[in-house]
Amino acid sequence: MARQRRLLSSPRVRSSGCEQLTQASQLPRPAAAAPGVGGDGTAHEIANGLAGKGTALAILAMGTANVVARQFKLPTQPEAVAAMVSACKTIPMDVGLCGTERFLLGAGAGLDAAIVAKVEGGRKRTSSLLRWVGPSISTILSYRYPKIRAIVDGQVVSETAEYAIVGNCVMSAAVFPATPLAKTDDGLLDVCLLHELGAWKCA
Repeated sequence: MARQRRLLSSPRVRSSGCEQLTQASQLPRPAAAAPGVGGDGTAHEIANGLAGKGTALAILAMGTANVVARQFKLPTQPEAVAAMVSACKTIPMDVGLCGTERFLLGAGAGLDAAIVAKVEGGRKRTSSLLRWVGPSISTILSYRYPKIRAIVDGQVVSETAEYAIVGNCVMSAAVFPATPLAKTDDGLLDVCLLHELGAWKCA
C-alpha cells in the first residue's frame, strides 16, 4: 500500500479533479499516466485534455455507469489501479471525433442526445442510474422524433432514423448494448440506428 501511495505522489503521475478540461491539458509531458477518479464524463474530459501528450489514462471507476471501465474490465480498487499504473500496463483504445471533441464511449443524436441533455441539465454533484429514470420518461413522452439523415462511409444509409449512436464501446449508458459488435481497438466505429419509435414504443 505504501508503494502505491508513493507511486501516485510521484512527479511522473499526477491526478486531476478535472472540473475544467484544461486541468488535464496542463499535465507535464513526462507524465506516464493520469489517474482519473470518476465515471465516463471524467474519463472523457481527461482524455480530451491529454490529446497529443502520449500520456496514458488510468481510470478508477466511481461514476454512474462506468461504461469505459466495464468495457475493459478495469479493477475497481484503488490499490489495483495503482498496481496497474506501476506495472505500466496499457491497453490501446480507438478515439472518435465529434467536431473538436474526442470521445471514448460514443456519440449520439436524436432521442439519445435529448435524454442526455435533459439529465445533464438537472444534474447534481452526485449521480446515479435512478436519476436517469424521470428525465428519460419525460423526454420520451415530449420528444417530437425528428428524422435523422445518416451517412456512413460516404453512403446515405437512412433518411428516417430517430435515434442514432456512433459507438466505440458495446454499451450505451449501462443498460443498452447499442453496438454489441463494437471493438475498441479495431480502428472502426459502429453505428446503431432506430426507426419509428414514438413514445408508445419506447415506454
